[in-house]
Amino acid sequence: KLLLFAILSGMAATAMADGDIITLDLTKATTELTFNATTGAWDGTFNDDEEVIESQCFLFLHNSMSDYQTWWGFTASNSADNAMRDNYITYQYSNMAKGGILLKEDGTVDLDEHGAPKCSASVPYLVAYCSSMMAAHPAQIIFNDGNNYEPQGCYVNLNSWAYYTNQDGSAMRRAFTKGDNYTLNNHGVAQDESADTVEVTLAKYDNGDLTLNRGWRYVDLTPLGEVSEIYFSMKSTDAGAYGDNTPDYFCLDKLQVKRVASDPTAVNGIAADSRENIRYDSA
Repeated sequence: KLLLFAILSGMAATAMADGDIITLDLTKATTELTFNATTGAWDGTFNDDEEVIESQCFLFLHNSMSDYQTWWGFTASNSADNAMRDNYITYQYSNMAKGGILLKEDGTVDLDEHGAPKCSASVPYLVAYCSSMMAAHPAQIIFNDGNNYEPQGCYVNLNSWAYYTNQDGSAMRRAFTKGDNYTLNNHGVAQDESADTVEVTLAKYDNGDLTLNRGWRYVDLTPLGEVSEIYFSMKSTDAGAYGDNTPDYFCLDKLQVKRVASDPTAVNGIAADSRENIRYDSA
């Protein structure tokens, strides 16, 4: 599928001085986020006209084919139900931490006495489906103001479907055993299209034990440097001829970036090379 969408949305929702840290907060989203009361899924998940979730400086790309009840890229959720489901096609929108991450009044992440982020069902978060079968950059983030940014970090979590698949297996997928692992690759793409990657392991079977990422886990993204795009990919050792058997889902919240010096070619906040439609192709 070839997707075109207009990026001419004007200035970013929040004016920021160069060097400021921006923390993703979906309660500030300019995209209307309403949710299914049963599944927690964003009501726009299967709306083919919804091509992006916008919040602050972030544009999270979203794709769907409603005729086939298929989506990829990013959607949003407010599900706090991490129970095992027999029907994960319907209930694919949950994370194991039972909600999004709370922020304190000063905008920093609210941590408990153990240093773990506090969570709430009242806080929406992002669910990403990033199968390489769907697109070359299947879960992609760009910026709505034409500036480059330095990613600082983000919180990631196992989607419930992937968690229980790795733990218990299913009809089409095996439970993890010796030597298995499931990794999330965080890619940063610079203006010259060079790229760097930060890899994080979300599940691993080693020394007779299966370790699964159950809570929100902080990932340091500073090695990515200055970027104009961020995208994510996943890799499982349980794979076949058509890619991973493990469901390639993860959850994302509180992405932090720092804006670098403004692009002198920008006009009304939109970079000159971004004023036309953004284009990207599925693999």
